[in-house]
Formats: sequence, structure tokens, C-alpha cells
Amino acid sequence: MSSSFKLDFEPHSNCRVGMKISGRLAYEFDSKNGSQIAAKILRASAEAFIQSGKSSPDFTKQWTEWGVAPTTALMLGPGPSQMPDMVSLLLQYGDTVLAVPIEKSRLRLLGEAMVALSAEGEAN
Repeated sequence: MSSSFKLDFEPHSNCRVGMKISGRLAYEFDSKNGSQIAAKILRASAEAFIQSGKSSPDFTKQWTEWGVAPTTALMLGPGPSQMPDMVSLLLQYGDTVLAVPIEKSRLRLLGEAMVALSAEGEAN
């Protein structure tokens, strides 16, 4: 029995995603729910990593392979968080929004790093 991961979309905001087993796709959802699917997958990945007991690699210092989301429909900005002492980095793709909570105490560090990155290559 062969299986593969497949993601398809149709006109009018319908998406199909899942494991394709014996030619049948497992799950279909409206595109506005895409961030809920992504959040569940990311949450499960994080929990599996925590339970593995491995130490966290520092991806800012060591290259690794990661998924890249397209920027064609991306809107990016700050927003409120449902968690206390947090703000959210909002990633909007079309009609779905993924919120990444960030501790308010770490927000300045993130902002400074982004400013430094944006200044790289500029003439002094």
C-alpha cells in the first residue's frame, strides 16, 4: 500500500490536505481554516520534540533545512495575544491568520534583531 502527502486547492477557497492512501485523500477544509491546521501540526511537532528529551538546536547559528511559506499573499504584523504577558506576530496568508505568541520581555530583542538584519548591506 503506497501513501504520500498531498495538498491541493480548488477555486472558491476549498483545500484538501492529508495522507493519500490508495488514491484517496484524507481531509478537506476551507482555506480560512488553514492556520488552525498549521497550528495543530506545529503544536504536535513541538510536543514530540519536548518529549524526545533532545536539546534545542540554535538555528540562528547552525544551518538546517526548514519549510518556506510563500510571501505572495503574506501580511505580517504585530497583534494582540490570548495569552497574558504576550503579544502576537501575525502571519496572514489570504483569508487565514497564524498567530505566533511572543513574550513581551523578548519583543525588544526580536525588534532589534530585525532592525539589524534590515540594515545589513546598507552603506555606513
